[in-house]
Amino acid sequence: MSTSPFSVSAAASLTDTDETRVAKARRKAILLATAMVREPLDRGTHEAMLRFLVEDSEVALRSWDALLTRDPAELRDRIRVAITDLAHRRAS
Repeated sequence: MSTSPFSVSAAASLTDTDETRVAKARRKAILLATAMVREPLDRGTHEAMLRFLVEDSEVALRSWDALLTRDPAELRDRIRVAITDLAHRRAS
């Protein structure tokens, strides 16, 4: 499903639990929303959306809230490190 040029495990090693949880939940929510637009009456999509909302969304929202409390400078530094690492991985 992923077309990312780097492995999820490599990216996850640069992120903490909240960042990883939010990124995964965001990707899943976008995929589910896209599926709902494409096939709004597909029963499987509805079941997957409900499962996501019941089982995954609350913990992801708590992680999102935790990220929002972080200092913007800290977040910029973490993003800078992740982007630099990704550039080095792609160059090698």
